[in-house]
Amino acid sequence: MHDAVGASQHLTLPTEIWNECWSYSDTWDIKNLCLVCRLFRALCQKRLFRSLYFVAPSPEYVTRDNVAEWADSLELSSYRHASLVSDPDASLLPALVQEWSFIGFAREFNPNLPDYPGIARFEEAYTIAIESFFVALPFYRNIRSIDLSYLDVDQRARAIFAMFPALDALKLNECNITSPKGPSLPLRLCDLSHHSSLNGRENTTEPIDLVLPDRLQELLFTHTHNIELVLPWLLNFQSFEYLTNLTLALKPASTRMFRELLEKCPRLQCLFISMHSTLSPEFFSIPLPSSIVPQLRRVFIPCDVARVLVPGRPVDRVEIHGRGSDAPGSSVIAELLKVLRPSVPLRTLRVSIPGVAPDLAILSSIHTKCPDLISLDLELDDLPKNEDEDMGTEGGSSGGVGVGNSFDSVGSSVTVSTHPPDGNRDDDPAMMGTQPAAGDTTQDELPVPHYLYVGSSQELPRLRKGVVMRSSDYPAIAVDEHGCPVRKLGTFAGLVDHLALGHAHLPSLLETLHLSQYSHYPQQGEVRRFTIEEQHSAIARLAILYPHLKKIYLGFHGNAWERVQPELWRVPWS
Repeated sequence: MHDAVGASQHLTLPTEIWNECWSYSDTWDIKNLCLVCRLFRALCQKRLFRSLYFVAPSPEYVTRDNVAEWADSLELSSYRHASLVSDPDASLLPALVQEWSFIGFAREFNPNLPDYPGIARFEEAYTIAIESFFVALPFYRNIRSIDLSYLDVDQRARAIFAMFPALDALKLNECNITSPKGPSLPLRLCDLSHHSSLNGRENTTEPIDLVLPDRLQELLFTHTHNIELVLPWLLNFQSFEYLTNLTLALKPASTRMFRELLEKCPRLQCLFISMHSTLSPEFFSIPLPSSIVPQLRRVFIPCDVARVLVPGRPVDRVEIHGRGSDAPGSSVIAELLKVLRPSVPLRTLRVSIPGVAPDLAILSSIHTKCPDLISLDLELDDLPKNEDEDMGTEGGSSGGVGVGNSFDSVGSSVTVSTHPPDGNRDDDPAMMGTQPAAGDTTQDELPVPHYLYVGSSQELPRLRKGVVMRSSDYPAIAVDEHGCPVRKLGTFAGLVDHLALGHAHLPSLLETLHLSQYSHYPQQGEVRRFTIEEQHSAIARLAILYPHLKKIYLGFHGNAWERVQPELWRVPWS
């Protein structure tokens, strides 16, 4: 009896608490919860049927051997979705659906399909699936989001979209809009990208009338071949009062219309211009008054656009790209830092420009111009292997004096140790234990590191899983008789060595450091990758020099190290 009373008390918990608990459950758990009791069934059904989706097979996976199986799968999916709105026992379920996603089939991605036996039945099954989708769609009256891919959006589809009074988001990814005119929708989010042709049908060449500006908050046009069809229609409206996020892919011919659109977005906060965009010099020849997009906070834009848009605005997050730029990346950054004068301190800077050399001058400029920076992300072009070897020692462990891991100047030491496997250790990383016996690891057979300890204590964290590495297991940074790194500047490894030894300075409040070793010009030769062993030594030193750091990424597709305790770092996949 006591257990029954306790169970009934738990069932009186507020719905919000149950929903929070179930947000950590997967679909199978939700299905099982529906079988517990009537209350759980009523609550879980809302989560279980909130999102419906249909995914056609990807063309490259349809082969001569399995085309019949795919046809059976399509027919079964069509039947299931049709029964959801036709079965009397499921009459309450359509009202629970709020999100619908349909990923279609684009046969041109596999031109060999017409030669397969049974392809006619497969295409017939896919046609039935599309028809069952559009027939059932009007029954989901409470839909708030529709996401379609690889479909033709014709007049019937547009009429169905207008049936949903609560529709907030419409995403048409790689769709053909064959009907440019139709009911305009009062959306909050509109994401539009489409093919020039799909399944043999040409796309419209007329301006597309799709969304009203009254409630619009996010507008995304990510392909350059549709921008001329969208901007003329957008400019017909007087303003986009609530638009905060705008993503565009621009062509030189659309530069003037883009400028006019910015004038109609007084509350724009985030602007993303695709890396495939090109703008006419006309955009940069006329000053852009600060009264245009005065609330801009975050930009992902080319270098030249940043010079025009950032100064005088409260932009605190700048992401620069310039894939098509001919100017050397290092000079572009130096010039950019001179003209970037936002009205608030810059907090995030990301630069992805070809030709950014591993140069201390860049970091010095960032340290001087951006003292409040908390996140720095740079793609650095490294030298090919043969040139790298000419400028310094390949491994960094010879040609100079090895610098140990004792930091007298900062009053701490770097200790990295390895624990043997032990299933009895505590989970808490803060629990301390004794050092393992000498000889647990060797220089020739180093385990993959999981944790890095940067504290001064001789006792080390004891963990149930993973290992904590000792700095002495790895080569120290090689320096010459003057205390300078043997590996010279101009290489990625040389730049990191100088940073780790304190010969260059980063903003003192930095929390995230992301230095990518990259080669924008692979025809010049492969770069010498920054090894995991080199990462340990550099990260241990940087963690002490910059106590605010929480995440460090170094190298060529390396690992992002995260600080999990004040003196303990971990690789996320450990």
